[in-house]
Amino acid sequence: HWRVIALNLRGQGRSSVPLQGFHIDRRADDIHELLKRAPGSIVVGWSLGALEALNVVHRHGERLIAGLMVVDSSIGEGPPSASGGFVGELRADRAGALDAFLKAIFATAQPARLHDRLLRQALRMPLESSIALFPSTVPREQWRDTVRGLRKPFAYVITRSEEHTSELQSRGLI
Repeated sequence: HWRVIALNLRGQGRSSVPLQGFHIDRRADDIHELLKRAPGSIVVGWSLGALEALNVVHRHGERLIAGLMVVDSSIGEGPPSASGGFVGELRADRAGALDAFLKAIFATAQPARLHDRLLRQALRMPLESSIALFPSTVPREQWRDTVRGLRKPFAYVITRSEEHTSELQSRGLI
């Protein structure tokens, strides 16, 4: 039988919104603390969570995990755009950026009530705390090197969409 643990990291979901701790290293340490109570877990990280999962391995090693899966992450991409990407969008219009993000992450439109609840939860965290979550000071080579150093099973999953498919085709990857 399998057991699934879905962790709401600080400031997300129904977790508390502390005054500090919104940094990729702190969140990796939070995940590591959970793994101490659930050794042998297969860790799955989606989007920003993928980078946090990789940072757990970077900071603490892979002793406590059975495997790692990263989903829809930027680890294989080039440098971020000069326009500031998603962080720039958050600074310009946070509610609008989060609204668009929430609409984009689901394959089908979600009920308005659920969408509005997710948006309210995302807006609980102060803007600068939200931005601090993005590991802009971590060189992308760190993610590559962490993946290359893994001895445990590893999967890198990309959800195919028209946009992703076009990008991958233009780069000759599919």
